[in-house]
Parts: sequence; C-alpha cells; structure tokens
Amino acid sequence: MIIQALKVPDETYEQYQKYNGADPKAAMALQLNRFRGVDPTSRIILVPREERIELERLLATDIESAKQLVALIRHVLTVSVAGSEVTLTKDQAQRIADQARFQGQSVPEYVKTQGEWAMEHVAGGGVA
Repeated sequence: MIIQALKVPDETYEQYQKYNGADPKAAMALQLNRFRGVDPTSRIILVPREERIELERLLATDIESAKQLVALIRHVLTVSVAGSEVTLTKDQAQRIADQARFQGQSVPEYVKTQGEWAMEHVAGGGVA
C-alpha cells in the first residue's frame, strides 16, 4: 500500500471525522477505494439519499446500480403494444410531460388518455 499525503479542505476532513471520528483518513481511503473503478476524467452522477429514495418510490423498486437505473428508465420510456416496442426519445418524453402538465394531468393519466384515443382512431371500435 502506498502512503500519500493529501490536502483536503477543513470542511471535507470534518465531514469524514463525523463519519469516523477515530480515523477520518481511513474513512476517506474507503471512499476513494469505492470509486477506484471510475475513470477520474469521466463525468459521474451521484444521487444523494433523498433523491435516491424518491427515484425508488417513482420506479417502485430499490436501485442497486447505475446499470439497473438505466434499464429501469428505458423500461419506463418504452411503449409496448402487441409485442412491438417503441422507446421514446428525450424530446418526446419531454413533450409528453409538458402536454400532461398543460392538460392538468399526471404523465400516466395523459399517456393512458392519449393511448386510448390513438387506439380508437387507429384500430377503431373503442378500447377494451
């Protein structure tokens, strides 16, 4: 193991001291080790606890990895009818959210209403 001296702001040291008062340096080493597989030049997104809890509530499942989060979002943005799947683009998802807000509906309500309207006009005969 290589021993290095790092200069960190007092606030950072104090935060890790709250986490591990006996050995804040060990807490910092654990955190650095946790991100060892992340390219230091890549942009990463950290999701704070409150936002993670909200995401898990919205997606109705625990989120354990970035890969799982991407798969969940892809699933939410995919419309499936009779085995045919269409994944909405970012712009399409935003327009749907904007229209739902304009109509005073939640996104699921708006999508259901519009989907029923589309099926009636495409396939005729109403919706089951």
